[in-house]
Amino acid sequence: MTGNIASLGSCLLARTSPVLYLFFGVKGDVKVGSVSLSLSPTFLGDLAQVYATLGPPPLSAAFLSDLAQVHATLPVASDANLRFLANRLDESLRCPVSLFRTMDCGRLETAHTRTLAWLLDPNKNEEHGFGDALLAALLRRLADRDHFDHLQVKRVVSEYPLEGSAGSGRLDVLAEGEWESMGERICWTLVIEAKVDAWEGEAQLDKYDEWLRSHAADRQPYRIFLTPSGRTPDTGSEEWQPLDYLELVQIFRAVYGGLRHAPGFHFLRFYLAGILQDICHLPRNLAEDAADPHAVASYLKTVFKSLAEKSKP
Repeated sequence: MTGNIASLGSCLLARTSPVLYLFFGVKGDVKVGSVSLSLSPTFLGDLAQVYATLGPPPLSAAFLSDLAQVHATLPVASDANLRFLANRLDESLRCPVSLFRTMDCGRLETAHTRTLAWLLDPNKNEEHGFGDALLAALLRRLADRDHFDHLQVKRVVSEYPLEGSAGSGRLDVLAEGEWESMGERICWTLVIEAKVDAWEGEAQLDKYDEWLRSHAADRQPYRIFLTPSGRTPDTGSEEWQPLDYLELVQIFRAVYGGLRHAPGFHFLRFYLAGILQDICHLPRNLAEDAADPHAVASYLKTVFKSLAEKSKP
């Protein structure tokens, strides 16, 4: 690859991040047994205005040439397909704004878990407009299903305190509901334990397993252990499914296109950009001496795989 790496970087991730006004307009509604996050219409409107000023620069021939070399292993050799990938599929990658980095919270676990709970909660639909789209996409991945009949969500909360013999502790994200399958009602419980820079506490996931056995014995449990690397947890049962943040972005990207007109879309876009930049360490400004100028490939591969799977008959 020639000296076009700088061009690739400038087209993908450059542009100095503007000072994003992020006084969240957040109402921290504290409820018994949960923490609820609400984002004001004013804040979401401000995000939309910021978004409107961040149109990516035109794609140069040099960028397309470099992208072709980076994606030599992908069946997308044509100029048209490369342009489609760059303009449509990696929008979050090219976004210069990380939602939390402006507040030095890009790797703060509670910022991510509270945001996840808000994004996944269809009861917040009046705020974000996503309905159950993101939660359903995640559940489909966990349950290995194409769709759900009559998916209903009872609650989605963050920092849910444990009760009973399981001892102290909080579930990062707890969601409960039901769906129908061939006329049968299936109740489910989803628990997400997210880590960024920390490791599990002593017997942490064992305690969560105990809580699930006592409080969700009649439900189908789904356990996610979310980390930057997708590592296997040191504690807990084998039912904990490792998931890395890059995979989380891929799951959300599967339904991303249908959410463009939702009021929370710009919040979602900046949040996914923050995951890619702050947690996955995909470069914001590629230079010729970058340690890993091909880091964008892993993200685009997951996006392309998701697109290919969706296009199957």
